[in-house]
Amino acid sequence: MFGKRREEDEILRCSFCSKTQDQVDTLISNPADLSSHVYICNECVDVCNTVLEEYKKAESASALQAYAS
Repeated sequence: MFGKRREEDEILRCSFCSKTQDQVDTLISNPADLSSHVYICNECVDVCNTVLEEYKKAESASALQAYAS
């Protein structure tokens, strides 16, 4: 017979890439006062930071090009 898993035995996963807490260095949760938890791992945070940096570079290049015109 299979028993229900206790919450402290639950395997936490990144909500973006689905890697488990044992597969990443850090797993960050949203605030505890919310009923459903969302997690993001350090690797997905790195990807987000890269995307934001590229967006800022493209935005700056567009602004410079518009200013030069």
